[in-house]
Amino acid sequence: MPDSPNQSRPEPQPQIEPSPQLNYIGPRDDLERANRETFRARIAALASAIAVLFLVFYWIGSNLWVHPPPRRPPLNYLGPTIATGIAVLALGGTGLWYYIRDGSTAFCKGILMGIGIAVLIEGLCFGLKFREFWP
Repeated sequence: MPDSPNQSRPEPQPQIEPSPQLNYIGPRDDLERANRETFRARIAALASAIAVLFLVFYWIGSNLWVHPPPRRPPLNYLGPTIATGIAVLALGGTGLWYYIRDGSTAFCKGILMGIGIAVLIEGLCFGLKFREFWP
């Protein structure tokens, strides 16, 4: 049994070669990378908030019929779906590219922040439109 209390432990071998020098900078000490990450997150938040606001208005506008026709035309899903796919691919692809290239998750975090900001703005707009449901 190797873990028995009566067995002595082997002596550590003395180190013959010097340890390799590690060029490591801690996250708190690397101000250049921190500034770059903050910039990426802000750009992603702005781009995703604009994209979400545009997509919501595009979905509503493409299916909004102002004039009363003899019958309502069918709903239009193709154009808004393609626009949504393009926005998701552009933002998600950019976030994946930064993650693969630099190991940075700041752009993806910025996308989530931008979506949250846009959803809060839209919630306020829809809430004001349907005020009779608020107390």
